[in-house]
Amino acid sequence: SFGEEALLGKTPRNASVTMLTDGIIKRLTEEDFNELIRRPVMQYIETAEVEAMSGSFTVLDVKMPIEFRCGHYPGAVNIPLVRLRDQLKDLSTGKLYLVPDDAEGRAEIAAHILCQAGFNVRIIKDAAKVIYGEQAG
Repeated sequence: SFGEEALLGKTPRNASVTMLTDGIIKRLTEEDFNELIRRPVMQYIETAEVEAMSGSFTVLDVKMPIEFRCGHYPGAVNIPLVRLRDQLKDLSTGKLYLVPDDAEGRAEIAAHILCQAGFNVRIIKDAAKVIYGEQAG
C-alpha cells in the first residue's frame, strides 16, 4: 500500500509508485480509508487515563528535536518521525507506547507505523494541554 501516511497526517503525498509489470491498482476514498483502516487501527487514550495508569508504558514523542526541547509530554522519549522506522528494532513489542497528539498529524502516522510493525500503541488525546498548559488547544 502507499499514500496512507498522507491521509493519516493530512499532508501532501510524498511517494510515487511505478509498476514494473502490468497489474491492478485499487484505490480507497478517504472516507473508505477512515472506515476500514484508521478507525479500527487508531486507538486513543485521554490524558487523565494516562495519569491514572500504573504499568509499563513509554511515551514516544515524534517531533523534531528542536520541537521536543520547546515542550514535550512528561517523561517522553524523543524519536523523530523521520527516524522511527530505523529505530523500531530498539523498541520492545511487549510494551505499550503512547504517542502525544501535539505534533500535528505525525502522531497518527507514528501510531500507524508502530501498529504495522506489531507494537501496542495509543495516541494521547489533548496532550498539548498537559505539555503547554490548559489554555492550549
